[in-house]
Amino acid sequence: MHDDLAQSYIQLKQFRLHELYTAWLIDKTGRYTAEIRKEIAAIKVSAAQVMHDIVYRAIHVHGSLGLSNETPLGNMWMSALFMGVMDGWSESHKENLAKLMLCSYEPGDDMFPNYHLPKLQRAAQEKFSRLLNQHRTG
Repeated sequence: MHDDLAQSYIQLKQFRLHELYTAWLIDKTGRYTAEIRKEIAAIKVSAAQVMHDIVYRAIHVHGSLGLSNETPLGNMWMSALFMGVMDGWSESHKENLAKLMLCSYEPGDDMFPNYHLPKLQRAAQEKFSRLLNQHRTG
């Protein structure tokens, strides 16, 4: 039970901070830029997930009473299902979010990314080979 309460608190606080950050971005720019649309898509996806997770934990804590008609949790559980489709399918928001995240990156020329460690090690060896050879012979 303690874990359920703590996880719900953390998840809700993180979600609220994300909403406030996005509102701050909107206030700061006064327009809906690609960065803001990215945050909005993320919020639309996470709103459904946060509601689902927190209601599920609350039902779990309450046991069978949680699914009865004697608490609002049963209705909340049904509402959580609709949250994922209310403003379009969560999957479409995820796809939109991924596109917005990737649009600011250019594909690399190589098969591996620039941060691939063997590539960085080779570059460092080439860059410092003269110093390494002096140290070995000196």
